[in-house]
Formats: sequence, structure tokens, C-alpha cells
Amino acid sequence: MDVVKILYPELAPLSDTEMTIEAWELKSDLQYGVSQRLCWLGLLYEAREGLTLLQDGSFHKTLLWAACLQLESDTQSDIGVH
Repeated sequence: MDVVKILYPELAPLSDTEMTIEAWELKSDLQYGVSQRLCWLGLLYEAREGLTLLQDGSFHKTLLWAACLQLESDTQSDIGVH
């Protein structure tokens, strides 16, 4: 949901419950259209230990990410992928 709030700032003021309802399709599109594909390519890893099927995991960059991509945001320590 943090990524949805960044990409769609007009949704940021909504409560978590409202975000779940209003941004479900956007979140799903980002997760399965972008994040999961980056996992399949080996660029991201989704940590899901102890989570249910409906809970979101945290996405982490893999070593392959650093070997393949050199993005300006990678040098900023406060930016993470969740």
C-alpha cells in the first residue's frame, strides 16, 4: 500500500480499510504486474514467512538486481521496496 500511496497521492489520506477497498485493483496490478515479475526474473525476493495468503510480504532486492541494474535510487539508503 505504501507504493500505491506514493504513485497515487490522492489516496494517501484514506484509512487502511478505505485503502484496501479503493486501491485493491491498483495494488493487485502493481503486485502481480510488476513486483511478482521482478521476483520471477530473480531481481526481487518476497519475504513471506509466517504470513497468510492474503497478507503482503516485503520485497527485497537480490544480488542480481545490483549486478544488472544501476539506478540512482539504489544509492539512497532510505528507499526500500515493500
